Amino acid sequence: RCARCSGNLFSMLRNFDIVGTDHLYPKIGTPEEPNEHVSLKIASSAAHHFGSTRVLCESLGGTYWDCTMARMKWVADWEYVLGINLFNPHGFHYSIADERKRDWPPSQFYHHPWWKHYKLFADYMLRLSYMLSGGKHVAKIAVLYPLSTIWANYVPQSLEAASSLCEADFDYLTDTLLRLHLDYDYV
Repeated sequence: RCARCSGNLFSMLRNFDIVGTDHLYPKIGTPEEPNEHVSLKIASSAAHHFGSTRVLCESLGGTYWDCTMARMKWVADWEYVLGINLFNPHGFHYSIADERKRDWPPSQFYHHPWWKHYKLFADYMLRLSYMLSGGKHVAKIAVLYPLSTIWANYVPQSLEAASSLCEADFDYLTDTLLRLHLDYDYV
């Protein structure tokens, strides 16, 4: 997936003052969808390697209009477990007239019934970001990101290629380490 979208994410992220990524939809990595972990861990690993103290994630786009504050916290907590420490909420739309209502909903702004309580969530994210930005990350495990293998076996727009098998194994390893509470960085 990463090779299809950007070639070499580490090479690209090296040039960011604040390493960042985005995370869409109201879902987190599971044994059924372990690939949800990867882009967040790539961003945090790149930040650790290149000396960025902050790791930004644009979050909550595509969480739909029925998104609750509990769901927002659930998604954000998972992102922070994977190394994010700077939260960028998607979509404070001044107007949701016409097609704007469907631009990766929801708007996090006054249109939502829970808007009057949003400060609770914002303050929580502020404290979490502050606390997780002050230390030094130390991971005892390095996971080799198999970029050369993926490139060597890459067939454009094919999900059946050998690179897909490599990615599936990589995703499984990523998920297994997290479920065993073993932190790591990609190298």
